[in-house]
Amino acid sequence: MRPVSRALFAIATLSAAVVAAAPSRAEPRGTPDFDAIFASVVEKFAKPRTAAFSEAADSGVKAWTAFCMSARKPSEIEGLKAAFARTADAWVAIEVLRSGPAAQANRYERLVHWPERRNAIGRGLAQLYAGTNPADLEPAAFAKTSVAVQGLNAMERVLFETDAVKALTAPGPAGQRRCAVGSAIATAIAATAGELRDGWGRDPKVIAAETGSGEPGREATTRILTDLLTEYRAIIEMKIDQPAGKSLEQVKPASAEMARSQRSTRTIVLALDALDALTRLLVDPDWAEADSVLATIASARSIAATEPGEIGPLAADPKTRSRVILLRAAVDSAYETAVEAVPAALGLTVGFTSLDGD
Repeated sequence: MRPVSRALFAIATLSAAVVAAAPSRAEPRGTPDFDAIFASVVEKFAKPRTAAFSEAADSGVKAWTAFCMSARKPSEIEGLKAAFARTADAWVAIEVLRSGPAAQANRYERLVHWPERRNAIGRGLAQLYAGTNPADLEPAAFAKTSVAVQGLNAMERVLFETDAVKALTAPGPAGQRRCAVGSAIATAIAATAGELRDGWGRDPKVIAAETGSGEPGREATTRILTDLLTEYRAIIEMKIDQPAGKSLEQVKPASAEMARSQRSTRTIVLALDALDALTRLLVDPDWAEADSVLATIASARSIAATEPGEIGPLAADPKTRSRVILLRAAVDSAYETAVEAVPAALGLTVGFTSLDGD
C-alpha cells in the first residue's frame, strides 16, 4: 500500500471507530442559558489564559531588559529564546478568541502578522535596525509603527534569523540598536497582552453588552462559536495547507507558521488543546454528540503530538508527505464533526467565519 493510501486508510478507520463509538444523535435539552455559557467561557477560559499570556509576555520584557544591560553574550540568547517560547505557547492557548477584546484596536493583528505578505516584517525590521534615534523605540512611538513589527512573528525574526546571534551580540551601536529593537518588540507584545487580559478581565455581562445586540448573551456566544470554527479552518488552511500546498510542486516549507523557531507542529498541538477546552465549555457534556466531537479533536491532537518533524520539511519530502496528509485529514474530520454538531447543540446558526473572503 502506498504512503498516501495508508494515510487515507488510517483516517477511514479512525472515522469509522468514532462513528461506531458515538451515541445516537439527540436534540439539545431545552434552550441553552447563553448568559451562563458566555460567562463560563470568560471565567474559565479567557481570563486565566489571557492572564497567563500577559505574565509570560512580561517575563519576556524582563529577559530582554537584562540581556540588553549585560555584556550580551551569545549564551544568554538562549534565555531570550526560552522566554519567547513561553510567550508563544501562551498566545496559541488563547489565539482562538478572535472576537471581543482581540478584535478591538487591531490587537490580533498587532500580535500576529502571518501569513506574511510582501516581506512586510523584513522590510519593517530593516528600517528599525537602520534607525539611530532611541525615541522611535519608546512605547508610545513604537505603537504607531507598522503592526508587522509589533508582534510575535517579528520577535521570531529577531531571535531566529541566520545572523541573529551575531547581530545581537555585535559590539558598538549596531549591536545595541538590534538589542533595543528586540526589547521594543517585547514591550509592545506585553502591552497588547495586558490589554487583552484587562479586556477579558471584566464582568462577562459588560463584555457581552458590547455586541450591541438585544440578546447579548446569545450574540456573544455566537461569536465565540464562530471563533471556534474559524480556528479549525485556520489550522487546516493556514497552518497546514499553506506550507504543504496541493502537491509536491507547490510546497512552500518556509511559509509554515513559526518555521524559523521550528514551532509549526507545536502550534497545531496547542491550538487543538485550546479547541478541546473551549468546546467543553460550549457543549453540554451530557449531550449525545459531545463525545464524538471531543474524540475527533483528541485523534487529531494525538497525530500532531506524535509527529517529530516540522510541517514544511515533512510536506516537501515524498517519503513523509503522507504524514501531513494524515494530519490534515484528521483535523478536517474534527472540523466537519464540530461544524455540524456544536451549532446544533447550542441551537445557533453560524454564517461566515473571519477567514472567509481572505
